Amino acid sequence: MSFETLVYGYIDSVPWRQDDYRKYQRRNLELLNALPEKDEYPFLSRGMFSAPGFEPAEGTHRSHVIHFGASYKNLEEDDDMFVWVAKFEGLLSRMYWYSAAAHVMTEASGDYRFEWVADFEVIRTYGTDALPPTTKWERKDTSRK
Repeated sequence: MSFETLVYGYIDSVPWRQDDYRKYQRRNLELLNALPEKDEYPFLSRGMFSAPGFEPAEGTHRSHVIHFGASYKNLEEDDDMFVWVAKFEGLLSRMYWYSAAAHVMTEASGDYRFEWVADFEVIRTYGTDALPPTTKWERKDTSRK
């Protein structure tokens, strides 16, 4: 018998300066488009991610909210969930964002929520020309069984 796990969430992308307000957000989309169409389990693939257009009527005021979702077979077994979290954090470490969250709903072991908040020192650099991705953050893990 197998169990299903649903994973869904968001990444809150940062804007840049007035001269090219969407620079970081376009770079994030480039990174997502470079993800593989198919990946090894637990997969982190291009088709999991989506984002609205950059205009207010398309769903973007200032922050560009990238959303994702997928279903997995038995993700909670053999630490596969934490392998997925590590892969997701690998992606986050190449992107420009303020916060992110992932909800993991398992049939066998309950629900989990992972929250990431960018380190303040990283956020302070977002108006500079250096363009560093968010590589420092705090992660909170919560679960409900």
